[in-house]
Amino acid sequence: LLTCVSVGTTLNFRLLSLDTGEVLHEKAVSLAGEYNYTYNVQVCGDQIAVSDPQAGKIYVLDETLECVKEYDVTGDFLYVNEELTAAYSFYRDAGIQMTNLETGETSTLISGVYNLNSYLECGDSVSFSCEDDATGDNYPAALNLETGNIETLVIDERFDITEFESTDTYGERK
Repeated sequence: LLTCVSVGTTLNFRLLSLDTGEVLHEKAVSLAGEYNYTYNVQVCGDQIAVSDPQAGKIYVLDETLECVKEYDVTGDFLYVNEELTAAYSFYRDAGIQMTNLETGETSTLISGVYNLNSYLECGDSVSFSCEDDATGDNYPAALNLETGNIETLVIDERFDITEFESTDTYGERK
């Protein structure tokens, strides 16, 4: 079991045995800035990725909580894929960029947006919203961290085109 507690600009990690409750490893990771609310911790197999946007770094910790890799990646919010081969940089007023962590090459996934905010990482996706520079329209979307694909989420469907199915108290369909 991995625990992580944020204390100011430090993340205190503990790796605990599920069988005994014994603390197997402890490590404090210092982050940049006065206070860091934008860090992100992701468990990637037997490694842990700690993203520190204020420092422009992604730290990779091994199963003993030792830092084994460090990548220079900038962005307002940072995420990695499960294999630790790609990093995704969310820029509030610019878009989303993907960095190949093996080669350092970058590519733009979405641009021409502002007020881009990431919300929640769930499985291999991150939900976010942004506003289109040209129209000002707000778009909720999700980025698949494994494929790099972005899918627009539809949240204002009209009730008149939505089908509902239910059963009555006797189990018959309505």
